[in-house]
Amino acid sequence: MTKEYLPVFAEEIFIVNLYGTDEEIEEFNELMRANHVEKNLMSMALIIEEIKRRNFLKINWHCCWRCQYYQNCKINWYRGERNMEMRNCCTYCQNFWECHKTFSAESSEGKKTGGVNSEDRNDSMKQKIKNSSVSFSLLLLLICQILSSWPLQAALTLQGPSGFIQVPSHETVKEKQIEIAARYRMYKIPKTGADSSLTNFSFAFSPLKDFEIGFAKAIDSSNTANDPDPLMSFKVRLPSIGSGEFSEVAFGGVFDANVNNYHTLYLTIGGFGVGWNFGGNRYSGMANFGAYDRSNHEPESLCLLIGAEYPKRRPGERGYKGQAYVDYNGDVFSGGWRYSSHRGFWLDASVHSKSSYTDFYDYRPFILGLGANF
Repeated sequence: MTKEYLPVFAEEIFIVNLYGTDEEIEEFNELMRANHVEKNLMSMALIIEEIKRRNFLKINWHCCWRCQYYQNCKINWYRGERNMEMRNCCTYCQNFWECHKTFSAESSEGKKTGGVNSEDRNDSMKQKIKNSSVSFSLLLLLICQILSSWPLQAALTLQGPSGFIQVPSHETVKEKQIEIAARYRMYKIPKTGADSSLTNFSFAFSPLKDFEIGFAKAIDSSNTANDPDPLMSFKVRLPSIGSGEFSEVAFGGVFDANVNNYHTLYLTIGGFGVGWNFGGNRYSGMANFGAYDRSNHEPESLCLLIGAEYPKRRPGERGYKGQAYVDYNGDVFSGGWRYSSHRGFWLDASVHSKSSYTDFYDYRPFILGLGANF
């Protein structure tokens, strides 16, 4: 991971998967695993430029002094590293479109000089129709990408923030995106022993890069219990303290609208964190993280937060993927399995150990969830 901004590569992903050969697609996906490495970025650029030249631009001119990067061009240098004999013009040159205009004019002039028969005109018409279809397809796919094809990074937890199952992670909802989720769980009503259920709805939005705000509300199916009050949350990613997954840092909070319940501020580093519960009232309040101290009739002030997922979804990875999740929120251990799509939809199932809040909600151990991001 890196604290620098990395692009999504939406256009590149679509071009490669639509028009690239099997070898180009395989190589591009491999390079995407470490897209912050300069060599990989240059290699990705070479693949994209060759696909565009082969399918759309058709220009076969070579690099020359007209390009402002000609003397110290990193793309040409990497072409040499890859033993590429052909060093065609690419769109990174500021004069490319001027040269392409001349190339197109010369190509058209050559066709006129050689004469145009009815077969050539038919071929030209077919090519125009093909180009129009290609343009429309690219536009349609780009719209779909904007609406629903962003790669998943972190689903919403039961308490609202993005993360694992019941523990926030160091990741946030992607900038300008919305994440929604719903989870269903059963519980046994204290004293009566009757079964009832809770449906937890969560919503999160990222107005700024590395920052999210969220809202969560649980709906109780029982008429004999008080409907839980809503939760509000925020999370911000902080600068990394090194390199690698375990150097990523985030700080956030979950605030309960019920004046009797406790709020939580937390700090997490690469899946390991600590939470601090504050506010609330003894005897009548509960917290979203940490165990309940029965001797003092209140939640514990400090709690350990741990979470992990395996395997992680790689940037640009397409298709459906199953991932295992485990976490500990200071009160219960949870383990589950999430099935997600690169289109932004997911569903999961999880189990957890017995909670210390049985006087409030005696939860059954099974949770079902689904969600999406836009």
